[in-house]
Amino acid sequence: MKGYRTFLVSLMMAIFGILQMIDWDAFFADPKAGAITLASAIVMAIMRMFTNTPPGQADPAPPTSLPPTVDEGP
Repeated sequence: MKGYRTFLVSLMMAIFGILQMIDWDAFFADPKAGAITLASAIVMAIMRMFTNTPPGQADPAPPTSLPPTVDEGP
């Protein structure tokens, strides 16, 4: 985890700054905001059901192979 904590704190501070800049009154005054958020969540859940790659990996994990056999010699 060494080094990643700094990036995590930096990311959290950036997100906090972005959230502070949003005009929340104008956002929540839009009657479509809830429907758009719900639709986005549903689409993300459906997309996740069709993937087989664990989060954080580029490709599916290769199948595990059998352990190597020991050659006892002649």
